[in-house]
Amino acid sequence: MSTRTRASARYLARAFNLEDFFDLELGLGELLARDAQSLDALLEQLQGLELPAESWEQEVLARRVADYRPELLDQLCLSGEVVWGRSSGELPEEQRRRGSVPCPVAFFHRDAVLPLRGGLSSEQIGGLSENLSPEARAVYDTLKRQGASFTTDLASAAGVGPEKTHAALWELVHSGLATNDSFAAVRFALSGGRPVKDKDEDRPSRKTLRRRVRLRMLHGRWSPLPSGSGDEHCESWVRQLLDRYGVLFRELLVHETAAPAWRELRETLRRLEYAGQIRRGLFVAGVSGEQYGLPEAVELLRAMRNRDTSATWTVISTTDPCALWGVVLPGPKIGRQPGNLVIVRAGQPILALEGGRILFLAEASDGELAEAVDMLVKERQGRKLVIERWNGEPIAASKGWSLLADAGFHTDGERLIYDGLPGPTARTQHSGLRVKV
Repeated sequence: MSTRTRASARYLARAFNLEDFFDLELGLGELLARDAQSLDALLEQLQGLELPAESWEQEVLARRVADYRPELLDQLCLSGEVVWGRSSGELPEEQRRRGSVPCPVAFFHRDAVLPLRGGLSSEQIGGLSENLSPEARAVYDTLKRQGASFTTDLASAAGVGPEKTHAALWELVHSGLATNDSFAAVRFALSGGRPVKDKDEDRPSRKTLRRRVRLRMLHGRWSPLPSGSGDEHCESWVRQLLDRYGVLFRELLVHETAAPAWRELRETLRRLEYAGQIRRGLFVAGVSGEQYGLPEAVELLRAMRNRDTSATWTVISTTDPCALWGVVLPGPKIGRQPGNLVIVRAGQPILALEGGRILFLAEASDGELAEAVDMLVKERQGRKLVIERWNGEPIAASKGWSLLADAGFHTDGERLIYDGLPGPTARTQHSGLRVKV
């Protein structure tokens, strides 16, 4: 591309506001997630992104893929097309040795594991294995020797008990050394499959015996996470981030824990711009530094500007890559924890659910607040909602009590609860508020 052509492309790219950028991020996800068959494409867009293990299915995939079912993810993993595991460096030792508690994980298409993870040299693998517990080292040596194996086979071959083998496998996962060919292993750990030491190993408790049965029934085989020399690591990440966000600038890397530093990415971005493959310009107002975008993403931004989104409500998990408030998008920073949600209208966050608190993120009428609460109930994904505070006030002393009661919440005294089940509904007027008794 000539210098004049590049300058013209930069000039044509007018700056869009941050709400338009949010619509772009949401639009990219919607284009991929029209039906359940697009799960593979969605995982390809999100590969390399580490999120809390408990967030992936309920907070991200179920909200982006229509009719999502866990077996769809298991099918992709069992087919070998998709691999899950750590994408960034090893966790601190105290976190790595937390037994079966899942760590943050990412998904990869099998051919992208080495380019995005960068691979581990034999010296690095040796250094990681030296820091492992004796049980984890024995299990890892067995995995390398005999390849993909079921948990019970590993326990027998490594000479380690079933519960200790399970804990050792998760220690390997935390270190980025192991994976399973089914996501059921993660669900098992999240459901409470945490090893418990018996006072008398010769007389295990009933709880331990039940866990052993579940371990034997656990689907999927464990194997070493692919490692080796990853070629074109930086360019692979540039293309992946552009595919994920459409437009790329430095602030977006705050949640990309495994990506190379911006200074490394920028060299590749400049080279791709000179080759005419991407554009550089001021695409999004309110952010600093250089910005690069895919040509089709710039056109999609223009289309978003002309689209009427005034009546569009969306519920986003704070662990979703679209949730950039307080980092890129204006607004307070909400903790990126599983279960925290933001209710958005036309790119503008209205309410946030953080733990047991409802927070106001923008001025809104009573009607808009009622709509936001209705969206929260509708998109709760079968989760129990427990509200204790409303914008800093105890819920029992706030006007939020009547709004939540009208949405179907019931009370246990000081809190309001929505679990889809009937509860106390009697109300009385007190200081202008409707309070359940």
